[in-house]
Amino acid sequence: MKLQKKLIQDELELQEQDQWLSAADEKVLLATEEVKVYKQRIHEIEQELEKTERSFKNQLAIHEEKVQENWVKAWHTERLIAKEMREAASLRQRLLEMTEKLAMSQEEPVIGKPMPDQPEVQNAPRRGGRSVLLSAAQGT
Repeated sequence: MKLQKKLIQDELELQEQDQWLSAADEKVLLATEEVKVYKQRIHEIEQELEKTERSFKNQLAIHEEKVQENWVKAWHTERLIAKEMREAASLRQRLLEMTEKLAMSQEEPVIGKPMPDQPEVQNAPRRGGRSVLLSAAQGT
């Protein structure tokens, strides 16, 4: 009887161990499947990350190219502005010179300054001027 009880008890223990091992095997299979799913997801995320990185690098290259183009345009524009400013200064100088020549060539008498040695005598007004030039040009 004791042996039979011991045998039954050993069989029950074996069945429990088999059940425990079966449950453990199922857990291992589930864990293995989860690991596969996680590895797949990690691979997908890595691919997404690489794709995003390539996209950002392309965008960066495009923006760097635009920065370079804008720098060249700004440099060129600054040179044009400097050239225009020089030309405007030159034209202002020519305008000033022409205005002075026109003022000098008009018929209005210019009152001269008294001479230092003869304070009561003034310089004589200039002759000629615009009317003389016009009549000469017309042939009169």
